[in-house]
Amino acid sequence: MIFMAIRGIDVSDHQGEINYALVKADGIEFVIPRTGYGFSTVDNFFMRNVAQAKSHGVKIPAVYHFSYALQKDDAVEEAKFAIKMTEEAGLPKSTIIFSDLEYDNVDRYAKDGNKNHLVKSVNIGKAKASDFAKAFCDTVEAAGYKAGIYANTDYLNRMFSSAVINKYILWQADWTGAAPKKNAMFFQKSEEGFVNGINGRVDLTDYLGD
Repeated sequence: MIFMAIRGIDVSDHQGEINYALVKADGIEFVIPRTGYGFSTVDNFFMRNVAQAKSHGVKIPAVYHFSYALQKDDAVEEAKFAIKMTEEAGLPKSTIIFSDLEYDNVDRYAKDGNKNHLVKSVNIGKAKASDFAKAFCDTVEAAGYKAGIYANTDYLNRMFSSAVINKYILWQADWTGAAPKKNAMFFQKSEEGFVNGINGRVDLTDYLGD
């Protein structure tokens, strides 16, 4: 028996206005929209993406929040904001809320720090990244939603403990053609996909199953 992954996309305001009728007709079954980033910045197209996806029968199994956390309390506040946006969008408790930690965040803070936190630089290593992910995910689960972490393969290997990777839902990104990890539920396989109804490129994410 050949298993066919379910095709999806993940989107943010970078994609602008999306024609979900065309997206659906192109075989896309689900979308993972970005709630926003940091403590209080909502993605300008989050609500529109949710509303339009719902009205055209494109499923929304999850949302993601871009993290700027420098300490555990930051991760908690980010989770609370992501929960607030998920609730306001009318998404059910079965929705997965992912924390998204990427190179840009870590590299910037290591070099310049964050004036709002009155620090010159912050080195986010494996211990901190794991603590932040746990704080975010535990806050999400306490609110009754499902929780997960998004990261590329390099970060999953270097920046997160096995305890974190094995405890929460995993969304892995790998654009090299490598196989997904055994416990990955979602797998972002490309950042250069083209889908009808979207101007420009879009991330392609497959659902691999529970």
